[in-house]
Parts: sequence; structure tokens; C-alpha cells
Amino acid sequence: MCWAHVIRNLVQKFKNHEHFANFIKDIHHLQLSTSDKMFTQASHLFVKKWESETSAIKMVTYFKDTWLESSINGWFDGRAPGHPVTNNAIESYNNQLKDLCQRSELLLEEFFRELDGIFNRWSTKRSEAITDPKIFAHYPNVTLDDYT
Repeated sequence: MCWAHVIRNLVQKFKNHEHFANFIKDIHHLQLSTSDKMFTQASHLFVKKWESETSAIKMVTYFKDTWLESSINGWFDGRAPGHPVTNNAIESYNNQLKDLCQRSELLLEEFFRELDGIFNRWSTKRSEAITDPKIFAHYPNVTLDDYT
């Protein structure tokens, strides 16, 4: 799961809980763990702290079962150093594919035909043979002017 989903789901379920602001603040600190070992130790301390708060048992149990003990808990910084902790780019492409397919259910053959056309258009946009191609960048090209 990605970091954005962790926060979104917690807000949706517990935003009105009396301890939510402090709970989410601790989770933000937990997310900054730089290694699996640090995350495991910090998670243990996090659970110990919040399980001692009787009114937060439901919230900490949900968080522990869903986001800490899951095999897909890749939402903290140290899980895959150098890689994003969100899957926004993948979801963006998924949304584009759904829009291009008019969000309809297609037969497999129709779906593959549609995909072929979509990938062809996307590839053509990146061709240096066309005017104003959309060139893939390995590193962001950000300048000081972008921030001022």
C-alpha cells in the first residue's frame, strides 16, 4: 500500500476520534523510518503507546492489523530507498486507460485492440521525429525559476 492510502483511509475512518490529531502525527513520524529495523522498532513503540490509551484501542487495532502487519506495508520511507512511497503515477495511468476506454467493460479482444491503439499514440508522442515530442526524462529538470 502507498502512503497516500494509509492517510486517506485513516482520515475516512477516524477523523472525528478525540485522539486522531496526535495519532496521525505519530504515524507521520513513523512514516519517516529509514530502514526496516527502525520501522519495526518504532512500530512496536507506537503500538505500545497507543494500546495504553483505552479509547484508542479500535483505532490502533485497525492500524496495526491493516497497515503494520500487512505484507505490503511499503508506505514508509526506508522500505525501498530511492523509490516513491506512493503509487500516484500508476494510478494516473490507470485513470487515463479507463478514460480512453470510456470506462466501459470490454471483451478481452476489444480491450487488447484498444490498448494497442493507446500505446501506439503514447509512443508516437515520445518520438523525436515529430514536432514538439514529449521526451522522457531520467531526472527532473527543475530550476530556481520554477520555485520563485
